[in-house]
Amino acid sequence: MTHDLSPQLPPLFNSVQGIWDVNSPIKFHYHNSMHSPIEVTAGIQAIMDNLAVIKLFAPRLNFEYQGLTSTAPALIPNGQFEIGFTREELFRSRWGLSWGYAYVWWASHIYDSMQSYRPAPFLNILETQGVSEANHAFRAINLHEWGHSLGVNHLNSGQHSIMANNPYNSWKFQGILRWTDMLQYWRTYGYSGEMKGYVLLDEDLTMYIPSMEWANAEYWIEMSYDGTVNGSHQFSVKDLGVIPEHYAVQITSCASIGPKSSRLVITEAFWKGSRYTLTLEAINTAATTWKVVNAELIP
Repeated sequence: MTHDLSPQLPPLFNSVQGIWDVNSPIKFHYHNSMHSPIEVTAGIQAIMDNLAVIKLFAPRLNFEYQGLTSTAPALIPNGQFEIGFTREELFRSRWGLSWGYAYVWWASHIYDSMQSYRPAPFLNILETQGVSEANHAFRAINLHEWGHSLGVNHLNSGQHSIMANNPYNSWKFQGILRWTDMLQYWRTYGYSGEMKGYVLLDEDLTMYIPSMEWANAEYWIEMSYDGTVNGSHQFSVKDLGVIPEHYAVQITSCASIGPKSSRLVITEAFWKGSRYTLTLEAINTAATTWKVVNAELIP
């Protein structure tokens, strides 16, 4: 397997509109819409899961769920920040065939936002693939729209950002933040303190390691799940790149392995709202395929 190790990062932060005041919580409501194909509690849980991930990379932000509202997301600032589904015909008349749309209002800082979602694509997934996939799709698109609600425009960064729009990535891609997205949050809202090494696991077991030290260089790595072999989960390296020194942030590497080492210990893995410690072993000399040999839940 051959990889281009040159930096794959686009110019950043000219895409930020306004930002929230980190000294005040971002308060939002969930619209209890009769047009929603997603069950209310599942929608709220998806949002809260996404905010837990966002706070890993923007810990100065605080979010406050204000409960259900009968007020639909609208293009007028009202201080409520509604998130929810809009009637299909009304959504199409405003934003066409997009799956979701977010808007912010700001002066010196962002002071209000809204997120509106179109029912049809999620209803189609619900009817053809089931409840779990529909919930997964909403969580993925919601993570993208939170980027807009936090002040980030679309990024022309191809397969290296969930905010890319030239072209848009699939909804399955958008369920996990990439290195570009993490940098966007770090640089926009600042970072304080050190972060443990970690990996993010999507629901389909795609593994994304934002920072790994190996052979005197720092890499981001994406691995795809290949199934189980003799009872062990197996992953293959799908993509990787060197992290340039000038993008360094206050983060400890999630692992330190020499060029001849075959074991990778991930001190903190975040998956579906829980944290794990993972131990992986390489099963080929090129270290492109790994298997999970141990996983422990962190209380």
